[in-house]
Amino acid sequence: MKKLLIAILSIICFIPLVANAQTGSTSLSGPSSIDAGSEFTLSLYVKGSNMWGIEGTLKYDTNKLTLVSSSGSSGFTATVGSKIVLDSANAVNGNVVGVTLKFKAKSSFKAGEKTTISVSNLTGATDSDTFTLSGCSKTITVNVPKSTNNNLSDLSVDGSKVSGFSKSKTSYSLSSTDKDSITITAKAEDSKAKVSGTGKKSLKYGSNKFTITVKAENGSTKKYTISITRKDNRSSNNNLSNLTVSEGKIKFNKNTTSYTITVDNKITKININATAEDSKSTVTGTGSKSLKVYQNTFKVVVTAENGSKKTYKVNVLRKDKDGNAGALSSNNQLSSLEVEGYNINFKSSKQDYSLTVDNDVNSLNIKAKASDSNSDISIDNPEELKVGNNTITITVTAQNGEEKKYTINVTRKDDSPTTTIKDLPNIVDKVTSNSIVVDIKDDINDIPSSTIDLIKGKDLNVTINKYDNDKLLYAWIINGKEITKSFDFNTYVQFSIDNIENLEKTINYSEIKVLNYLYSGDLPNNTKFKVYVGDQYNNGDKLNLYYYDPNNGQVSLEKKDLVVTDSYVEFDIDHCSNYFLTKATFNEEKKANNISIWVWIELIVIIGILVIDFLNINPINKLKDLISSKLAKSKK
Repeated sequence: MKKLLIAILSIICFIPLVANAQTGSTSLSGPSSIDAGSEFTLSLYVKGSNMWGIEGTLKYDTNKLTLVSSSGSSGFTATVGSKIVLDSANAVNGNVVGVTLKFKAKSSFKAGEKTTISVSNLTGATDSDTFTLSGCSKTITVNVPKSTNNNLSDLSVDGSKVSGFSKSKTSYSLSSTDKDSITITAKAEDSKAKVSGTGKKSLKYGSNKFTITVKAENGSTKKYTISITRKDNRSSNNNLSNLTVSEGKIKFNKNTTSYTITVDNKITKININATAEDSKSTVTGTGSKSLKVYQNTFKVVVTAENGSKKTYKVNVLRKDKDGNAGALSSNNQLSSLEVEGYNINFKSSKQDYSLTVDNDVNSLNIKAKASDSNSDISIDNPEELKVGNNTITITVTAQNGEEKKYTINVTRKDDSPTTTIKDLPNIVDKVTSNSIVVDIKDDINDIPSSTIDLIKGKDLNVTINKYDNDKLLYAWIINGKEITKSFDFNTYVQFSIDNIENLEKTINYSEIKVLNYLYSGDLPNNTKFKVYVGDQYNNGDKLNLYYYDPNNGQVSLEKKDLVVTDSYVEFDIDHCSNYFLTKATFNEEKKANNISIWVWIELIVIIGILVIDFLNINPINKLKDLISSKLAKSKK
């Protein structure tokens, strides 16, 4: 009633009220884009002075949005429907939030679409007047979901596609190389994804591992790794061929790294000379050395081409004027004794040790350290371990000449050694047995052609076992004598194939075990493959091996009646491709189909004969009799 009275007075007193009239403004604040099906909130700001109430029209597409709730703010109470009505018990001033509106996107509001929410026809009231406010709107867009594809479609090294590449396989081991660098290129399957980690990569000697990261549009990442070994053809020989001193005598042995000599008091200098066994090694620590009375220690260091070092120690005792060399130590104990790669449980008081090594081990690296630095150590280490028993003697000579001998009795086995793909090249020429076992318990599945060449022509059975933890998944058995050409051998086998539904339809959904060999091509004669099938079949079951051609969807029988023994099936294989094992038989079905076709051909021929007969005599009866006779025979 009060506001109505004010409006009437405004008409009567028109001129002064126009001079004092005010206007206001509004704005909608909130997100401009949302995810499909999500909720979002908009705030309606109202700007003015002495505001007691506001009314306006709210418009939005009810086919795309649902108004979930509304709430007045800044002292306003709100009623929201097709109109927005704000009312306040006190005057509101400034630019404030009048109401918050919560919407939910309907399922019909699709990704990439837009809609507009608007507030218009706004009128406000003060305690003595009415005024207008400008309208506002907000356009909302549904986000197009960001791609989650973080796969590679191609991975190449030095321009050649990585052998066995599959977007689902993330680890690769390449053949060893003599190169000092490689160039990695990769392409994302999705153009919106980003690839990092490619380009030219320097190779250090030994193992190198590179990571290629694919980051999808939505931020998820997948890492592919490439492992490659740079061959280290540098010499590791860090032995001396001789060591001499200008005063006294040294009984040199390249395996003895500590020597002690005694000289008279008048000798104030000594010259040390040494020559490396390998011309590519460097020697430091030689030359003229000043001597103090009593103890003097000099080190001669040999650095091999590959950087490995060996230190020879020369202890020189210079006597005093009275001819005394000082109190000479009688300590001929070892403080440590190590056999690289083995634990012999050394104790200084224990002098005899035993050790058993595999057939491929033909030498050992022995490290010994004396309790007294003035003691000499001599290691009688055979150049090559023979199959059977070997004795290594370590002699410790105290400063006063007393000796103590430690012995390691080494038994070199004559059975098949077990190794890894990485270490296989190092043992091929060392074994005396006619077989090697290669265990694969990591992601290194590729045997490079350089390793195959080492095996080629040798009467050597190589068994390659692939494990999942301690479970043997499958094994290859290849004889070196059957290898006639070089090839890079990817030993990995997958138990699934792309578009397997096509194969399942072809074989009428029979139970199968897929063997998808990543190596493609011929294999050496008499190659055998053994695979675990105990998760699907029982011992004694007879399985058939079929070849599957995904290009034309045809299957063909390769092996018949393979018996499951101890949960495994073994068979000869001369070519790698797509195969599967099954108890079902498909050739008979095809044969039956072929018979049906021939029956139809026979019927066509019969009908042709009948037509000829039909033209001559008694056609109707002749036709009936012949057709009945032929059909009866076909049914039989």
